[in-house]
Amino acid sequence: MKSIISWKQLSTQTALEPGSLEGVQFRYVQVLVLVALVTSVVGLAAQLLTNTFLLPVEAAAGGILGLGLAQLLIARRYLLAASTVSLVTFTALAVVLPTHMSILLAVLALISAAVLANNLFFIVANVVVFSRLVLVLSALAVNSDSPLLPVWVVMFLSLIFISVATRYFMYAARKATWRSQYSEDLLRATAALGQSAVMMRDMDLLLDETVNFICEKLDMYHAQVFLVDENRDYAVLHSSTGEAGKELLARKHQLPVDKNSVVGQAAADGSPAVVLDTRQNQMHRFNEVLPKTRSEVAVPIMDGDQVMGVLDVQRARKNAFVDADLMALQAIATDLAIALRSVRLVEEKESYMLERERLVQESETNWREIHRLNREMTRAGWMDYVSQKPAMSGVTLQGSELRHGAAWSASLLQAGYDRQPVVTSSNGNSSDNTVAVPVMLRGEVIGVIGVEVGGDRQQDEVVEMVSVIAERLAVSLENARLFEESQASTAQEHQINQIVTRYQEGVDVNDLLRITLSELSENLGAQRGAIRLGVLPAQEEGAS
Repeated sequence: MKSIISWKQLSTQTALEPGSLEGVQFRYVQVLVLVALVTSVVGLAAQLLTNTFLLPVEAAAGGILGLGLAQLLIARRYLLAASTVSLVTFTALAVVLPTHMSILLAVLALISAAVLANNLFFIVANVVVFSRLVLVLSALAVNSDSPLLPVWVVMFLSLIFISVATRYFMYAARKATWRSQYSEDLLRATAALGQSAVMMRDMDLLLDETVNFICEKLDMYHAQVFLVDENRDYAVLHSSTGEAGKELLARKHQLPVDKNSVVGQAAADGSPAVVLDTRQNQMHRFNEVLPKTRSEVAVPIMDGDQVMGVLDVQRARKNAFVDADLMALQAIATDLAIALRSVRLVEEKESYMLERERLVQESETNWREIHRLNREMTRAGWMDYVSQKPAMSGVTLQGSELRHGAAWSASLLQAGYDRQPVVTSSNGNSSDNTVAVPVMLRGEVIGVIGVEVGGDRQQDEVVEMVSVIAERLAVSLENARLFEESQASTAQEHQINQIVTRYQEGVDVNDLLRITLSELSENLGAQRGAIRLGVLPAQEEGAS
């Protein structure tokens, strides 16, 4: 509790959770006030009936009034207000009642103050009660022969012990309860962070959300995340909170992976590094943008046995980290490791998919280029072949006679241009059809087959048969053309070898020139030729 209670706190209803310290305090006040109220009412009634006033009527009535108000506040669950009213009532009665009757009220007031009051009310209650007892002891001390003096001294010391011991145990219980509640809150917050972290797919957003969450929910002065570089030489800052974090990120803050800093040691050892007092520990490196740091914890972010990074948190007071903090930070570091591993796997997968898509596109581009080059080479090869051998440009069947020809009919041209079979009626007779099928080689049309068939043949059957023949004819024609070119190349090489062999007959330059020119004219059928040796004459100005 704080040392000063505000009206807002007094008028706040207490939410009682099972097993909480507030629940225990509430039941204590409820029972204590109820018993005291009943006892006071019964005592006052007995005095009035017997007309024997052992207690002042005004004090009894005031006590009943105060306890009744406390009971009303208890019924409305105003724990703090009820505790304050009952404490004031017991303390006042312990002061105003006769000496021999105030001991029980003094015990109740001290115990209630120890159990219920904050530090200020506890001190005030003790000062009031023990001041009254000091006055009693002073009065007894005047008469040194009083036999009650030792009894009151023992009673005085006992009350001091009861007050201090009760307050100590309540402090210990409150501290244990706080630690338990703090640990529970940390675990709950950590679990919530872990659930949200595994859903994130952006590493920068993940780290920023984590450090901001730690500062807000775990009450940290500063939080930041370092990631170890590829060479494992430095821990590089990737996310940091506040204006100090922006400045550190702007200067590209990094720390060596060694034992000369809290972050560096955690990255080097793979175990948490804790500094509870930065002014007494040389491992902490003072940072001018974080001057209030008094305690620091660095927890490694592990990927198996390898350190991925370091989670570094700082507080502005010394000895500020308890076991629950370390457990929560280690849990957060574990969740971070899982989330970072997932993010990296997703990034690697996306990178792989992009690379795969790039390779597929490149492969398709290369395939299209190869296909285009094959078509161009095929077209150029057959154009050269047909131009060199016009007699091989085609053949026509008329009746039972085969004739060479190069003329293209309309149906043949259409099939070649459309790159697909064409069926037309012959001479206006619907029963006779002309089937034209392109001869395709590597996607290029190198010819067309056209046949006229009678009406007794199925059109689809004829088209399918001619198409199959066209495919096989294309391969056979290409093989034949390549074979002829190979033979021509071999014959040419043979002629060259013969010319070179005759060079052995020459005895001087003139013989070599004569042999070369005569052999070339013989092999090529040339009527004229010339060979000139020497340096070219100077080109005349203006000549091209």
